[in-house]
Amino acid sequence: MTNNVVKVYAFCNSGNGTDMQTWLAMAETGEVITSHFSLSRYFGVMDVSPQCKWEAYEECLGEGFEVDYIVVDAGQAPPAEVVAANSLLRERSQVIS
Repeated sequence: MTNNVVKVYAFCNSGNGTDMQTWLAMAETGEVITSHFSLSRYFGVMDVSPQCKWEAYEECLGEGFEVDYIVVDAGQAPPAEVVAANSLLRERSQVIS
């Protein structure tokens, strides 16, 4: 079986530079894999990493994948196409539910 390489972006969604930060790991497909409240950038990057949250990654991405784990610069969001994919997923879920 060939492994699929999935880009996953780790970024701070709120509180960047404060004592409490909300960190997300979002796949290039727009799916949010996991999130975590962290006390710092250092801990946030680790808290949503595949090493700490492997079960969440496997549940979201299935088996037979590799993660290209990309930490986004402080204060930045993932690439625009990833955010757009996330918005599309949200819109589709609102129509279904």
